[in-house]
Amino acid sequence: MKRGWLITLLIAFSLGIKAQQRVGLEVRGSVGMYTIGDSKKSVFYQYSGAFAHIGALANVRLYRGLGIETGLLYTGKWGHNYPGRYLEEKDAFLRSSDLSLRYIEMPILVYFKVKQRRLRMIPRLGLYMGIPLSGESEHNYETDFYDKQYHHFYSEKKTLQIGNSATDNITPFDIGVSTGIGWEWGRATWGAMINVGCQDVFPNLNGRTVRGITFGFYAGFKLIKEYSPKQLIEEVERKEQLLETTEITPNP
Repeated sequence: MKRGWLITLLIAFSLGIKAQQRVGLEVRGSVGMYTIGDSKKSVFYQYSGAFAHIGALANVRLYRGLGIETGLLYTGKWGHNYPGRYLEEKDAFLRSSDLSLRYIEMPILVYFKVKQRRLRMIPRLGLYMGIPLSGESEHNYETDFYDKQYHHFYSEKKTLQIGNSATDNITPFDIGVSTGIGWEWGRATWGAMINVGCQDVFPNLNGRTVRGITFGFYAGFKLIKEYSPKQLIEEVERKEQLLETTEITPNP
């Protein structure tokens, strides 16, 4: 018995999936736009940029076209802004800022497959949860800006701390609403998704609530098409019988 089939059987058993339900496994990657902003519209916390993620998703069909999709995604988010504001405490202009965040995210989505001949349309709706792994920020300043001949620039880079205390920079848990629509043709999948954050990304900002939004397009490939546990057992038994009945002819 191949190890991949054994792992699939164990997952199906651990989830308590009934015989009429079907499970599948898909690898997926996404790219798109990322924006982040605060509730008071401060230019210091308005970032725009890009995101990308890659990972594996399991889908469990519950009844006809209705099912649940979940898995793990490694996600990178990058943002940039141009506040152009004078900071008195530094006696300098903050010309630009860069933000880089990395998460492990887990979507939990309800989907419904609408069959259109060989093509299937799949609307989705649910939640996503994220745990930050790391993050960095970089602020670029300009001094002596009254001197038209000389402009002095310098940067401050910082590794962001994860936690909820006054000295931390990233909230240790993120959650939001996720929705989108996709299509499936054989083993190939593609579509668009939007995630709207509900959790404050940066803690302790004097009453400011900073949330992020991602919108992007994905493409995927089904490693395992949707089989029921009964079908998986039958497929494994068929492969074992095939191996037993296949005569191996030695090389001359």
